[in-house]
Amino acid sequence: MHPDVVIVGESSDGADALKQIAALRPDVVLLDLEMPEINGIEVLRRLQNWDTVPIVVIVTADQKRGQAALRFGAVDCLHKPVSPARLFRSLEAIQKRTSTNETGW
Repeated sequence: MHPDVVIVGESSDGADALKQIAALRPDVVLLDLEMPEINGIEVLRRLQNWDTVPIVVIVTADQKRGQAALRFGAVDCLHKPVSPARLFRSLEAIQKRTSTNETGW
């Protein structure tokens, strides 16, 4: 869907998400808030202690918790069901900011 995006991994729970992120070192992570074992907010909290933190976009049906996740370092919140156009806009914004070295997420 997006010419510069390559999916490198997928996880079914928060613990595996942290392992995959550590092993694969992706630039961007699409993170659901509702996951078994460790939820998305806790994954975000733990990522903040890492030396290199990927860009995190939250995907959730819970708008209130999704907005709260932005305070924990997520750069965007996509509300389920996510339209392809909305996902594309989020990825484009990330690409623009990273390619121009803009800050201030």
